[in-house]
Amino acid sequence: MINCFDPILGELPHTLVLGSFPSVISLDRIQYYGNPRNAFWPILKDVFGGQDYLNYKDNVEFAKIHKIAIWDVISSCERKGSLDSAIKNVIVNEIEDLLINYPSIKNVLFNGKAAESFYNKYVKYYPYRTEFFTLPSTSPAYTLSYEKKLIEWEYKLLN
Repeated sequence: MINCFDPILGELPHTLVLGSFPSVISLDRIQYYGNPRNAFWPILKDVFGGQDYLNYKDNVEFAKIHKIAIWDVISSCERKGSLDSAIKNVIVNEIEDLLINYPSIKNVLFNGKAAESFYNKYVKYYPYRTEFFTLPSTSPAYTLSYEKKLIEWEYKLLN
């Protein structure tokens, strides 16, 4: 079994970004969206007018400042490689508890259809005060252009 990371949670987050499970590169680096080709951190920077941070700690603080929490649906699983389709023996994170304990979270943004699918299959918790949206995966494996990903992410992050 391999395990994900603890959530990134600042003070009174309003948006929770849920991925499915970290890639092999992210696990090796112990970083959410650790693949340098993943568009997640550049999208946050472009949406909120940030600098090109050179280290992960600055990226995490930037997300917290902008009230963005980050976690994955899956806590642990078995998987060879980085493909979501290879995930087996899923154990999910306590997302319901997180949403109960952080009522400031009004939006949950799934980073790709796989995250949404795992959530719908294993978690199935939809508080009335929270809206759920599926956005294009920021993974380099999802070949939609950066510009198109940015447009969709920007709309949901700012609204």
